Amino acid sequence: MNTEHLAVEVFLGAGVVLALTSAVSPLCRRVGQPAVVGHILVGLVLGLLPDRVVHRVFPVDALPFLTVIAQVGVLLFLFAVGYALDLRVLRGRARGAVAVSVGGLGLPLVFGGLLALTLIHTGFGAAVGTVGRASFVEFVAVALAITAVPVLALIIQERGMESTPTGVVAITAAAIMDLAGWLLLAMAVAAATPSYRSLPMTALLLAIYLAVLV
Repeated sequence: MNTEHLAVEVFLGAGVVLALTSAVSPLCRRVGQPAVVGHILVGLVLGLLPDRVVHRVFPVDALPFLTVIAQVGVLLFLFAVGYALDLRVLRGRARGAVAVSVGGLGLPLVFGGLLALTLIHTGFGAAVGTVGRASFVEFVAVALAITAVPVLALIIQERGMESTPTGVVAITAAAIMDLAGWLLLAMAVAAATPSYRSLPMTALLLAIYLAVLV
């Protein structure tokens, strides 16, 4: 496949996504739902379609490029949200943001872990395979507790709450939860993958990385 043909397929695929989300989002607003719900519904519907149908609109060769475009778009959007965030509103409310993030991540982790243990004891033990119970429980718990900051940011922006105390605290708490959740998920994957370094070594390298980052 030549470059010109591939570029056309990428732009056509992106155009289809934009057209579908632009058509569905207003319908969601009419029933009192945020526009981002329309984006999610479009993704769910496309994901349920047979592969042969999806690949007619999104060819296999174009999918990696569409993925990169989507990731760059999310990064730019989150950068814009963070840049527009008025941190002065957060003064005196930092403890509240931390408390919300701890509760928002801690409770789903606990219930996710209980769900994983229930699945193991009700016939899903064989599905754990060589991963091990601890890794399976940790992965399920983190996967169910992890947040979607872009979705929350879109809702807050659409509601005009990005400069309000509620909006700033919500975004800050979601960012903390997202960071902690993805780090825990990375550690769960590392612990469940034999080819990875041992968990203590992974934790040590993670601590060094965070120290340099801060």
